[in-house]
Amino acid sequence: MYDPVFEAGLATSEPPRVARTVAGPVGAQKDLRTFLRFLEEHHPDELIRVRKKEVDPTWEVPAVIRRFQEDNKFPAVLFERVKDSTMPVLTNLVASRVRLGAIFDTTAENAVHEYARRESAPIKPVMVETGPVKDVKMIGDQVDLTKLPICFHSEKDGGLYLTPTLFFVKDPDSGVINCGMYRMMLRNRNEFGVSIGPHSHAAHIQRKYESRGLDMPFVCALGHHPALVLGSQARMSIDESELDVMGGLLGEPVQLVPCETVDLPVPAWSEIAFEGVLKAGVREPEAPFGEFTWYYGPRRDNPVLKITAVTHRQDAIFHDLYSPYIEHNYCAVLSLESIVYKRVRQVIPGLKAVVMPESGTCRFIAYLQMKKEFDGYGRNACLAALAADPFIKIAVAVDEDINPYNEREVLWAIVTRSQPDRDWFFVPYSSVCRLIPSGYTYTSRVGGATREGDSMDTKVGIDATMPKEVPFYERSDVRRSDWENLRLEDYLS
Repeated sequence: MYDPVFEAGLATSEPPRVARTVAGPVGAQKDLRTFLRFLEEHHPDELIRVRKKEVDPTWEVPAVIRRFQEDNKFPAVLFERVKDSTMPVLTNLVASRVRLGAIFDTTAENAVHEYARRESAPIKPVMVETGPVKDVKMIGDQVDLTKLPICFHSEKDGGLYLTPTLFFVKDPDSGVINCGMYRMMLRNRNEFGVSIGPHSHAAHIQRKYESRGLDMPFVCALGHHPALVLGSQARMSIDESELDVMGGLLGEPVQLVPCETVDLPVPAWSEIAFEGVLKAGVREPEAPFGEFTWYYGPRRDNPVLKITAVTHRQDAIFHDLYSPYIEHNYCAVLSLESIVYKRVRQVIPGLKAVVMPESGTCRFIAYLQMKKEFDGYGRNACLAALAADPFIKIAVAVDEDINPYNEREVLWAIVTRSQPDRDWFFVPYSSVCRLIPSGYTYTSRVGGATREGDSMDTKVGIDATMPKEVPFYERSDVRRSDWENLRLEDYLS
């Protein structure tokens, strides 16, 4: 696999700003539509268009995706006929490793390497005078969010939610534009509730505005090339802008246009943009909500967004994301895998791959494939992975003959190559995600008794590698040359 970025390490740069202003659109930008066309041309089985049946966005859209999941199928689905809406609804966009690779015109196995290479080569955005997102403008009293095909996802959700949102805010001190992905619950015709993680950069910026008694301007973009969605999940300094990473992942500068009612830019080739302010000091009940952990999160009093303008493309596509599902998990998986790869490879040069599987919601489990050079390296690899990201709860080291994308092989290695009393180790009272139900605190360590703020858990490392200094059983298999390039279609009618 091609991985020079892991040898070179992370690139550094000055605090990013918009590079330059040019007149009008700079020509066609890679966007959501170019990606859909790419799928149809190169991976036709990865996109399904539903033309025949009209669907109800409130319940039917997520129900179709849930049905696909039950059959172990994960296509992107574009519903072209949506009840009471002129907008088609797209969902499940990045819910497969094949499509993650397609974002960077590469294979599923090479996606994390290509992601890391591009992430380390950021490209600054450019300002343009106008773009497709300005085709239709609704300002002030013209705004009516209830007309959008917003979906109801999980049975006990607190309301209708926008989910794959690119939420942009500007640091009032540095001027750096920050972007994250935060759910937004419909409250009325011009308000959303929003959940911003308290440790996120956006929350830090929000606290700056509120400490000065100021509303925080924002713009939310919905529907763009999935490279921007992945870029919003990049782990970086608050002095850096996700817009630069988005450009690097896209392979070209992100084109930005000025907003209508707030002093912020928005990606010009977005399908829809929501402008407004986060109201200082205002908190209203929001949630429950089916989270990326596949559990309902707690009900909280969260900030309120007042929408002052909505702009969109003439024939806008409404992008939805079913949160308690692997699409949500896949939005950040390449960023997380690349971080873990870099950290572990610093101590284990023979590391081959890092996979964070769906069974751990692409966050809580890491499989580490390695060429083991010395005994003890498997344990060291697990320790490095557990420290690389606080969300990781279980790290498993396997030999290079084990395919880390195949959990059947990983579990076989655990059963046949590890002794639990010798090769498994535990790190109690470790910081983890506050949404994981098994979390505890020093004073509330009761199994399953999750409370607000229970953000510690016990981490586990499993060395499932064969020993180097003593003989071990040889794996039996058919000769690789006989089956690796064999085409089953040649044997089937």
